[in-house]
Amino acid sequence: KAKIIAIHNPTAEPEKTPPATKKAAKKTK
Repeated sequence: KAKIIAIHNPTAEPEKTPPATKKAAKKTK
């Protein structure tokens, strides 16, 4: 669940969000 939250809210905890997750979040949006 933590990963899903990070993807939905990449700005919530950018330090804990890995680069791959940030890219995925951008592609999702």
